Amino acid sequence: MQESIYKKLSLLKDPYYIFIILLIFIRLYLGEITGFWFPSDQAYDDALMIQYALPSHYQNIDHTSLLKTMSFPIFLDFVYISQLNYSLVLSIFWCISALTVLNLILKLNQNKFIALLAFIYFLFLPTAFEIWMGTRLYRNSIIAPFTIMSFSFILWNVFSAMLNRNQKLFSVVIYSLVFSFTFYIKEDGVWLLACLVSSIILCLLIYIYKYIKGYFSKKIFFSKLILLIMPLLVYQVITVTYKSVNQHFFGVYAIETRNGGELGRFTKNIYKIKSDNRTSIHWAPADSIDKAFNVSPTFQKHLELRNKIIHTPWFGGDAYVNPIKGDFLTWVLRTALVEANVWTSEKDVDTLFKQINSEVEKAFEEGILEKETKFQLVSSTGGKSIDEIKNLWKIMRKGYQGSILLHNYSAGSQPAGNILNMEIADLASRLTHTEYLTNYEIMQDSFVNSELANKWINFIFSIYKKMNVFCILLCIAVISYCFLSFIFNFNFIKDNIKRNKMVFLYCATTLAFILLSFVYTFAIAWFSEFIFTDGINMTVLNFYNVANSVLLGFAYIFAMLTAKELFSLNKTYRSLYEI
Repeated sequence: MQESIYKKLSLLKDPYYIFIILLIFIRLYLGEITGFWFPSDQAYDDALMIQYALPSHYQNIDHTSLLKTMSFPIFLDFVYISQLNYSLVLSIFWCISALTVLNLILKLNQNKFIALLAFIYFLFLPTAFEIWMGTRLYRNSIIAPFTIMSFSFILWNVFSAMLNRNQKLFSVVIYSLVFSFTFYIKEDGVWLLACLVSSIILCLLIYIYKYIKGYFSKKIFFSKLILLIMPLLVYQVITVTYKSVNQHFFGVYAIETRNGGELGRFTKNIYKIKSDNRTSIHWAPADSIDKAFNVSPTFQKHLELRNKIIHTPWFGGDAYVNPIKGDFLTWVLRTALVEANVWTSEKDVDTLFKQINSEVEKAFEEGILEKETKFQLVSSTGGKSIDEIKNLWKIMRKGYQGSILLHNYSAGSQPAGNILNMEIADLASRLTHTEYLTNYEIMQDSFVNSELANKWINFIFSIYKKMNVFCILLCIAVISYCFLSFIFNFNFIKDNIKRNKMVFLYCATTLAFILLSFVYTFAIAWFSEFIFTDGINMTVLNFYNVANSVLLGFAYIFAMLTAKELFSLNKTYRSLYEI
């Protein structure tokens, strides 16, 4: 034990690690002089997160109590308990995320140079300093660092299975907790869960193959199996606990009831009802709502609710004239329930819509209601035709311009917040230990130095714009080279099996992250299309597409590792040829 501690302390004498520590201090300093901002008037977004972080969230219950997930409010509670300011805590987690990547690369390759490049790349990722994605006091600001940590774990899981590396129980438990926390930052965490499950299935197949081949005993096989499924077990325990807490305080066994619960199920049923008026912009046309009303005797008992939905002020008072856009039925439904005096409690509304849903679904089964034939990406989004899906390419292209070329990235050290809701601004100030959230005129009197910070941030942006283009070209080059090599069976495929194995694994990982980035960007385009009817707002698109820079970052790093292995192979073959 003592030897292990002394060994770790001796690393502090290594110039390599001294440099890393220096970079961490620079990153913490930059985060402090950058600061952050808070729009106190955003009742359903930023302000809601502050209210969720308070103990009164479980006492003063209303129709907004289960709109969104709880990871970011818990993060705010952690900031409050730590007695550190929000900027510093957020910067610390960015440093931790970069260190997890450094640790991953050193374990895999022991190439200190590439590990350092990976560390620096994620440590100063522009997302952290962009005004909407990084310095706004909202949940999107923590998505990137926690996604980095989650994928570092997923990757180590896969590579440890392939390379016969051991994992420690403590580390697996920590990473499992991080994954579950990341999953519940937003309501769309299912894509992250799909990545975890896919990696577990892959590892399971590898372990089964190796067990059959006699690489390890039955005891070791089951110990590896337990560690492998630990993240899913922890996720399930946290999910059950989360739902049980909500059932205790709010009366419903659900995570949130905007997209989940019986209200969420009702919205999904509306999306399924065939309507000639459904478009890629209008997911819940008024006639589909009336079709549900007509087949549900329970719904018909609440005519005023139907009227409040159709004549919603969200869309000019008439959903037939101004159809409900995108996922806004979830918001329209929530306010309509209150306006129609149907809302009494989460439990009562859940019970009511459980009956309505059973009647609507029975109408589907009996053929009274016809199902939509358009393709749905997931049940919580509206369907699209083939031509409508093709049109998503425009948004995807813009999304990549943001992620790679940093289009519409703005340096985030600005007094952009407001105190329109002074009560909420004061609560945010106390939760984050930041006085200027109630008076932005004193922002520069604190440690914040916007002029200096923005100079450095814009410099970082300019570097990453060039670096990202180079990395994309590198990804294309190494994937193309490996593909052609396999097709034409070049000599390096036959020889040096160990190194070729790593070339294959690194190249496959690069390709996997590029494909995952494509799927993620496609899903974001699908969801956000209805927002851009008057043209694509890059700032908003970047805001939704926040995790894409992380996925591309991992592709870049593994492209470098692939290139390094290919260079070593070619150097070996040249030496053999000269002999």
